[in-house]
Amino acid sequence: MRISRAFRIGKPKRQQYPDKPYIRPILVSFSEQSNADSVMENAKLLKNTKFGLSRDYPKEIREARQELWHDYKDARSKYGPRNVKLKYPAALEVNGETLRNLFPGWHSILRGSRNSNVESRVNETYTRAAEKSSILARDETLIEEETGDDTDSIQKR
Repeated sequence: MRISRAFRIGKPKRQQYPDKPYIRPILVSFSEQSNADSVMENAKLLKNTKFGLSRDYPKEIREARQELWHDYKDARSKYGPRNVKLKYPAALEVNGETLRNLFPGWHSILRGSRNSNVESRVNETYTRAAEKSSILARDETLIEEETGDDTDSIQKR
């Protein structure tokens, strides 16, 4: 298991209560997703200790999962904890069937790697920007021709 990065979050603070230590979380990035999954699967071994683990999700996913949390707790009490799962990014699954999915098009977005084909995506972005600026230039020319004004009078408007 390889850790690619690990660092503490937040600034050290002066202790308000000397008998209670100030706790700063540690953010760990693993070199492979399977390592992170393995650690999270074994998080149950930390039960009844002063340590805990949680995933670091983007803000949108955190908010969506928070919205599902009440439904998740209700479903666990109704169907049992083994039959209910909160799937990534934010979907409630009961007995293998998705009841509520707050990001339904998520997997179609993630089909390819974000790092593959970077050059072609940069070229597409550049082409779109160039087309947009040429459309703006044509519009300014049309305004100039209609009014018979020169460029200085267009900028004054």
